[in-house]
Amino acid sequence: MELKNRTSYKIGGPAKRFHIIKSLKDLMAIDLNGYILGAGTNILVSDRGVDKVIKIELNDFKLTGTRLVVGAGFLLKKAGLITAKKGLKGLVHVSGIPGTIGGAIIMNAGASLGTISDYLISVKALNRKTKKVKLFTKEECGFGHRTSAFHDWIVLSAIFQMKPAKNLIELYNRIQEKRKRDYPSFPSAGCWFKGSWGGNDIIRKAKMVGEWEGRAVVSPMFPSFILNTGGATSKEVLTLVKRIQDKTNLELEIVVWK
Repeated sequence: MELKNRTSYKIGGPAKRFHIIKSLKDLMAIDLNGYILGAGTNILVSDRGVDKVIKIELNDFKLTGTRLVVGAGFLLKKAGLITAKKGLKGLVHVSGIPGTIGGAIIMNAGASLGTISDYLISVKALNRKTKKVKLFTKEECGFGHRTSAFHDWIVLSAIFQMKPAKNLIELYNRIQEKRKRDYPSFPSAGCWFKGSWGGNDIIRKAKMVGEWEGRAVVSPMFPSFILNTGGATSKEVLTLVKRIQDKTNLELEIVVWK
């Protein structure tokens, strides 16, 4: 399985083993040592590839009144649209973030209007080592800035307490339009660095905007994005990442698969 075809970066070698997970039973049947793949965003895969990938496709979606139970593999953008049409806020404000519910929870993904955890009640997750399932309350999730307590766990599903609101389709459309207008169109994995707007101002001050390495470039539009202009390699991207870090104290947000 060529991982460049499974990631937003369009970069990455093969996975020697590739498991598609559609149920908890599927997870229980395999060894859980491996990389967890959702929508393929927020990651950079080695040019050599990796040994094992576990692709999460837990796509349950059950809305009862204002209470939403949703699987980890469900796309955040799609969940935002469905709930917006129902007149319920809780996910619309983060619907511009590419990725799945599970991936967003693991990194406590956020945008200018808030984070994935704002309306969250609980998360069901599977421990990688013991294979025990635990229901985490919001307080137990350890949410911080782009972090959570789930790095040794596989998120299975989450419960959100939605709230009735007006004009949500208009808000959803504005968010999608803004993303198309303000963010680069070349393949990328999103913001490479933590901090305000991914450290854009810091990168500009370091005079790294528009820097090239092979077919990878530091985006002139949004400098915390390093773009694949066509056939860029993981090595080229990481060279630019290191050059930025050598001039700044920015901490990585994107996960590198080696």
